[in-house]
Amino acid sequence: MRDDHTDALIQSWLDGSLDDRSFAELEAVLAASPAARQQFWAEVQFHGELHEAFKLRCSNLAAVVPAAEQPAPATAVRGRARSTGSGWGRQAGWLAAAAALMLGGCGVGSVATSLSMAYAGWAPAAKQPFVVLHEGFEAPPAPRADFVPRQPGFWSGDVTEVVGAEQQITPKVGRSMLRFVSTSPADESPAFNVASELWRLVDLAEVRQQLGADHSPVDLELRLTATFNGVPPSAGRQPKCGLKMIATDAASPAAHAIWLQSGLTNAQSDNPAATYVMGEQQLFIDPDPGSWQRLTVQLHAPATARYLMLYCHVHDSSDAARDTSVRFEGQYVDEINLTAQPASP
Repeated sequence: MRDDHTDALIQSWLDGSLDDRSFAELEAVLAASPAARQQFWAEVQFHGELHEAFKLRCSNLAAVVPAAEQPAPATAVRGRARSTGSGWGRQAGWLAAAAALMLGGCGVGSVATSLSMAYAGWAPAAKQPFVVLHEGFEAPPAPRADFVPRQPGFWSGDVTEVVGAEQQITPKVGRSMLRFVSTSPADESPAFNVASELWRLVDLAEVRQQLGADHSPVDLELRLTATFNGVPPSAGRQPKCGLKMIATDAASPAAHAIWLQSGLTNAQSDNPAATYVMGEQQLFIDPDPGSWQRLTVQLHAPATARYLMLYCHVHDSSDAARDTSVRFEGQYVDEINLTAQPASP
């Protein structure tokens, strides 16, 4: 049975009139309901077939209508993305999104990725970056607190908490952001740790499949961005934030062991033939709660790389932070984005 409200959301998405709140609602519905995903697929397929007929009619019409009388292509602008050409011109994006949604194990992350991809009008032949991950912490699940993940598809690490506006800090986008709470996973002692860490594994074979390069693997240009904020630190405290990416051809359990620089060094010593490519950036968090600081890491991943490890953290190694029971007074991250595109020859 068709759900009229879901149908209205899908139709609004197809014609580009969906606002941010409804967009988030559609993400949640598609993530939770196989029936809604089937409904979405049916609409996308119908519009795709209609587009083909429309394109044929237009190509025939263009042959008899003088160029001077043909309408100029429109440019549709959305808050989330831009699409050049009419709504029909986004058909490649619709079909790519639907195909992604029909794959097994569809979750909130893949729904968000697929919808963002379709809004941008992405097609396999396109050269613009493909949105692999967009994380604003607006929908469940929240990051796990059980150390480094052993499989792709979710965030995990030390204890964090999804929160709304607090301590004079408002989320970068939307209503939620992630607060770093502890320097250890759940049920473990922080001991002498100085960082609160968040990890995610990305299967690069799936990324290449989305890019249409799964039969002949190619090098990838990867770009990871995140925004950080924090409360004005107490005297002597020096909170920092950081991003890191590691691309490797090691199997996922082996990748699990290289979460620190020392682990990476040991892995390289144990297996010199393996591929490990790393990019990293970090900076001090400024004391202005009204400003969000953006970090960006770019990485060239070779065609042999099987997994990408994303690492997001804040840390404070100052004596002032070490000598208190609360190492982090209020440090946050929001709007984590990962894009990929085939590397130029």
